[in-house]
Formats: sequence, C-alpha cells, structure tokens
Amino acid sequence: MFKLFALLPFISMSLLVVYFMRQGFCRRSALLAAAVAWGVILIMITEVLSLFHLLNFQWLSIAWVLTTILLACMYFYADNKMQLQLNAPFTLFTKLLLYCTGGIVITAGITAVVAPPNTWDSMTYHMSRVMHWIQNQSVAHYPTNIIRQIELNPWAEFAITNFQILSKGDYLANLVQWFCMIGSILGVTLIAEKLGADHRGQIFAAVVAATIPMGILQSSSTQNDYVVSFWLVCLVYFGIRFNEKPCWSYATAVGASLGLSLLTKGTAYLYAFPLLIWLVVSSLKSIKLMAVKYIVIIMLVAISLNSGHYIRNYVTFGNILSSGETKYSNGSYGMATLTSNVIRNIALEMGSSFKYANQAIISGACLLHMSMGLDIDDNETTLPGTKFSISSSRHEDAAGNPLHLLLIIFSIFAICFSKNMRHQHNVLPYLSALVIAFICFSFYLRWQPWQNRLLLPLIILWSPLIALVIAKIKSTWVANTILISLVCMALPFLLLNKSRPLITVENTESILETDRISQYFNNRPNLMQQYYELALYLKLINCSNIALQTGENAWEYPLWVLLQKEFDQNIRIEHVKVDNMSDKIPLNNFIYCYVVPIDR
Repeated sequence: MFKLFALLPFISMSLLVVYFMRQGFCRRSALLAAAVAWGVILIMITEVLSLFHLLNFQWLSIAWVLTTILLACMYFYADNKMQLQLNAPFTLFTKLLLYCTGGIVITAGITAVVAPPNTWDSMTYHMSRVMHWIQNQSVAHYPTNIIRQIELNPWAEFAITNFQILSKGDYLANLVQWFCMIGSILGVTLIAEKLGADHRGQIFAAVVAATIPMGILQSSSTQNDYVVSFWLVCLVYFGIRFNEKPCWSYATAVGASLGLSLLTKGTAYLYAFPLLIWLVVSSLKSIKLMAVKYIVIIMLVAISLNSGHYIRNYVTFGNILSSGETKYSNGSYGMATLTSNVIRNIALEMGSSFKYANQAIISGACLLHMSMGLDIDDNETTLPGTKFSISSSRHEDAAGNPLHLLLIIFSIFAICFSKNMRHQHNVLPYLSALVIAFICFSFYLRWQPWQNRLLLPLIILWSPLIALVIAKIKSTWVANTILISLVCMALPFLLLNKSRPLITVENTESILETDRISQYFNNRPNLMQQYYELALYLKLINCSNIALQTGENAWEYPLWVLLQKEFDQNIRIEHVKVDNMSDKIPLNNFIYCYVVPIDR
C-alpha cells in the first residue's frame, strides 16, 4: 500500500499538465511547462526537508500530498482558457514514423522498468549518493572517498531520491531519464515548429531525436545526460516563446529551465551560454530596455534554484562549483587545444561497432595531429590515466552516433548554402549558437574516452535543424530513406544494450531472463561473488554499521543493495580514512564494526 505514495509525484505532474492546458497551452507546450514547474517543486521539497533532516517517507509523503491538493485546487479554480486543438493530417508514412518513434520509446521504457541501475557511474556515485541522502535524511554533504558523490550537480538524483523513498526501492530510478527522453522528443518538435517546420518536419524531428544511439542507451539508465538535455530543450523553447511574447511568466520559465539544467550537470554551463547569448541578443532587438529587467529575473531564478548546492559546495570546498580535485578542464588553452579536441570529439562520434572502421578513424586522427605537430595524448588536454581510443559499442559510456553526425554536417552546409533556409527566422542564429556551444565544449573540457555521452544534449538540440533540412529535400524517396535508415540503425541499440539487453547478447543474458540482483553487476560480473560473500559475512557477524575505505571509482551501490536485502534492521554505511576536502565534515555517533576496503 505504501508504494502507492510513489504515484503522488506523477499525479502532481498530471495536474500541472492539465492546468497549463487550461491556461491556453497546447498539449506539448503544457507538458514542457508542467515539467519545469514540477522540477522546481521537487527542488523546494527536497531542499526544505533536507534543511531539517526530514527527508524521509513520512514527511516526503506529506509534502507531495499537500502539493497534489494545492495543484488540484489551482486546476479547479483557474479560468478555462483551453483552446480547441486540431489534429494535423497524417500521411501513411508519417503515421508509420510516429508508430516507430512510439515503439522505440515504449521499448526503452520496458528496459528502464525491468532492469535495475547498473551503469558504472551509477554504481560509484549517482545511486550511492542517493543512499547516503536517504540514510542521512538530508542532501547535506558528508565525508566520502568518492568526491563526485557530493560535488557534482544533483537534480537528477534529487528526483531519484524522491521516487526511491516513496517506492521503497529503485524500480523507478531509471524512469527519470526515460521521462526526459519523452520530454526531449516532444520538445524538439516544438522547437522545429518555431523554426518554421510544418507538421511533417516536426515528426521528422521526433524521429531524429528518438533514434540517437547514445540517447536510446541512456534513456534506461540513471545517468543524467538526457535529463540535462531535456532542460536545455525547455530553455530553447521558452526562450523563443519569450522573444515572441516578452512577459514575466516566460522569463520565469527561461530562468527555471536554465536553473534546472545547471543543477543537473556541469556541461549545461557550456551549452547554455551561447544559447542565452542568442536569446538575449534577440530580445534586446525586440524589447530594448525592458529586456534588462527580464534578464535579471532569469538570472535570479536560475541562481536561486542552485543556491542550496552552491552553498554546500562553498562551505566544503571554498568553491560553489566543485572541489577542484578532479581535473575536468584543460590544463592549457589556445588554438592547438581547440583543434585537437574538436578532431578527437568528432572522431568519437564517428565510432561504430565495426572494428576496422574505428581503427581507420583512429589512424586518421593521429595523422591529423602529427601533420599539425600536436600530441594526440597531450596530458594538458586529456583526462589523466586515459589515451585516445575509440571503443564504440552498444554501451551508454561509449556509443558513437555516426549517422547523426553526418546529418549534422549535412545540415550545416545545407543551411549555410541555402538562401531560403539561411534567412528563415531563427534558423541561422540557432545553428550558430549550437556550433559555438560545441566549440566551448571542446575548448574547455579535457578529452576523455567517454566524451560521447556528454555530447548527447547537442545532438538532441540539433534534431530540429536536421529535420528542417530533411523536410526540404525535394526527393521524397531520399528523405524517407534517411528516416527509415535512422529507425533501422536504432534497433540494435534498443534491443542489444550491453548493460541491459532485451535479447541475450555475448556473455550477458537478457534482462527478461535473469534475476534483478545479478543485473547490477552486468558491467562487472567478476565482482558479484565477492559482494555476495561480503554481505553474507556481515550478516553472519551481525554488523550493520559498516565503514568504507574506497578508491574514487569504487562500486559502492551494489553493497547497499545486498546488505538491505540481507538485513532486517537499518544499516549504516559511512566512508572512513577520507583523503579529500570532505574529511572535515564530522561523522556523528558512528561506531563501526567492520571496515570494507574497495579499491575500484
């Protein structure tokens, strides 16, 4: 019965959707507006309860019950401005595309529900930080050997924490990314509409976004790249709406979208900057001095939403953004750095499951670097401990997006050399903002072998432009072939995900045929026996207060899962012998009975 409380956030979201529809929003824009409002509500609930160490089932249930009641009252007492929404005519082919897109989304959703979280980063910090917050009944920082658990942006994990507490388990954890996949697909159709696409072009945008290999793989995980993608889509859409009709409500929506994206992932700072410049310049042209007031509102809303995390980081690290212990940014800057990272990032996106093709791409990247006198593994521009390589596969850490990359390049040339498209409202400025966003990304961040997942937001944001170009192709046969190819090439990533396959692949059994506990270890099956034996031993000696002594990439979350399965009583897990700036945070009343060393 208690698990029914997990429905409360969904009911609240539904009430917000119908409320915004009643305010005159179309169905798609109502969903985006509702999602932004819901995201803000979730921050408020989580931060306020955390402040008093009340982030537990009882108080969280009360908070969501009150929120649901308040939203129901808002809906019933709001003036009805709902507009009649006509369905656009669909051809047989566009209907087929919609069915294919729906099939991709539904299949990804099945994977998200059936499979437990098992991505490497989820095992080290995404899900581990959730367990510490639940244990501490607060999102306050705590001492940890895995500094990413506390320093990195937390919104996606805020959402998971709420679902985890209310549902008493992690069955809903993967759905945060999956819902953001749905939101992103709907959002890019709205952006395509604002860029001048007809209903056919909008459907094309949905297909392009839904078939991104990296997106499909991530949509059933507890990574956060799809989450930040969705908030950036909302930022662009409400930014365009704001420029069309400057008002406080749209300025607030832009500020909230910006704040939510920044609270989700650090890459949002790089991607949002050129998008904001584009939107601000456009607004200054249309509303002049009034724009300054709106810009202040946007920044105040964004900063307010991030203030809790900023304060926690500043108190612990003396820096609102990070501890500075992990060197994500380049050690040197200049044209050489930018050129090297652009080449390597494009090479990663070209990666496929064809070994010889990948080897050819690696050789080409190396030759380009040599011809320009650059070191492809320069320590100043490469994440420590890594070397340039392409190990692209059906894995959410490494999958390339070669066909989408080709379409991006094609769209750039098509828009730049087509007078009609170049002068189409917002198209060229939006294209320029995305190109600059990629340049900012390559200029600032060190290259790493897992960079593809960080580039997901850019590809999603590019989907409306790709769709516009495809819709302009005179040959219907060519356009249709491109779209069908996208759908067909998406199927292996949908069905044969290396971490969560629906069909048995290589040494990994289908998630439909194996037990849930084993699936936590799909990426590191050699660890399962060790963790099982450790959990059984701790149960045998009745030790429920466990001290962890770990490396920064240790798999912590599976230990929580196994110990909670074995113990009837509450367990407590804390990090000891911490060798970073979080060691100054006190551990109150913690007497442990066993120290678990986990190197990696």
